[in-house]
Amino acid sequence: MVKSNLGQKVTIEVWNTGSNANSWSFPARGTFDSVVVNWGRDSLYSAPRNRTASVIIGNRDGFTPAWWLCRKISIKVGDMVVFMGTIDHARNKHHITAGGNAIILVELDAVEGGLFNPVLNQEKDVWAYNTESFRNAWSEEMRANGITMQGHKGPMPMFPKFYEPVKLTLKRSLELGIESSRLLAQAEWLPNHTHVQPTIYRLWPSAPPTDYFPASNVEISDAEATLEKTPKGWYVHTGGEYGNRTPWVYRDRFPYNTTGPRTGLTSPVQWDHDSKTNSGLFEEAMRLVNYIQADPQHVTIIDGGKQRLETTAHLRTWETPDRGMKFTGQLDGPRFINPNTGKYDPIRGQDIYTTNWWYPIGGQLRISHDIVKHRMNAIQLAPEA
Repeated sequence: MVKSNLGQKVTIEVWNTGSNANSWSFPARGTFDSVVVNWGRDSLYSAPRNRTASVIIGNRDGFTPAWWLCRKISIKVGDMVVFMGTIDHARNKHHITAGGNAIILVELDAVEGGLFNPVLNQEKDVWAYNTESFRNAWSEEMRANGITMQGHKGPMPMFPKFYEPVKLTLKRSLELGIESSRLLAQAEWLPNHTHVQPTIYRLWPSAPPTDYFPASNVEISDAEATLEKTPKGWYVHTGGEYGNRTPWVYRDRFPYNTTGPRTGLTSPVQWDHDSKTNSGLFEEAMRLVNYIQADPQHVTIIDGGKQRLETTAHLRTWETPDRGMKFTGQLDGPRFINPNTGKYDPIRGQDIYTTNWWYPIGGQLRISHDIVKHRMNAIQLAPEA
């Protein structure tokens, strides 16, 4: 069995905030049993959930469970931050080592949030004219605190009848700036909450930059479709935060054709003006949802066991809208039956891995001393024809 070397690169740091800030670092070196990070979403039509994390580390200083609560925690693999949040549960655990020594471990659960970055919770009056107005309202605070936003420039009109400012936090302002820029875009923060970006909202215009993994290190579940995750229509109303004001996007339920032509689409979307731009955004979103024929599948990438990976691309706990994954080689396992002929088809196993790109939208990253497993929710995509 080949062991992953990433477990020894894990560093867990805990610190308190405020004027009397102190930190405590817990490098791997046998102090943790496993690290688990849950992130993202399991449907293209839902927003990413707050990340959660669970770790077990050595309680070398004998801190009480209450001491750990509300402290900031970060989990890094080398220089890559895979989680940052606030501890909300701690439990001491007595443990006997292989050498017969009694030690105390502590199990910690944490959740992503803005407690560790108070600037994100600052409020001010924001004039919501267009997508850029959200960013411009906070430009000084963003520059002073190293916060960046990957949005879409341009005067996307939203509130032509709205002449009053609204009170918003920095965090929510930037999220609204992204969510209003494209029909399927959701706001997603990187783990350290210094950068916010849109989730995937369109088919790639060309072959994307690609991360390659050997098929021997990959497991893929069979495809399935549920109405919840592969719907035939959906409803979105993005104006709720402004009471009864005119929203910038309002859609009612509408059907879309998953097999027919992708032109001549109609929608009951009500826009205030600039119908040409908005029509293009609608068609852009429809091309993506028409392409997807199944729920996100479980794609597990394994580092260790049969082979050690020479990359850290499988450690990301966030979406990469302009990047995909491909798997090289033959599926290691039973051959597949061709549904058209009823005969065994060994080639189909390879086709699953090489025909399309895979795009992860969420998952669970589990790191132990010997092996890393990232069970992702991933959709199959290809560049727009």
